[in-house]
Amino acid sequence: MAILPDLKEFVANHRPHGTLTPTLGEPTPRGYMLELACPCGVPFMRWMTAPDLVEDVLRERLRVERN
Repeated sequence: MAILPDLKEFVANHRPHGTLTPTLGEPTPRGYMLELACPCGVPFMRWMTAPDLVEDVLRERLRVERN
């Protein structure tokens, strides 16, 4: 599951609407909920696990280093 591309697209589309408000749910053994609220009322919500986050960060790092 790659969250970074979805998150970047959401931020690019909704940043012009104002300040985006992040919320992280309480961590559980299975992960946590990430929510980013836009003033226009559209939320970005994804269930995250630690491996998902590590994979996304590593993939993004490799992409940046190649460019």
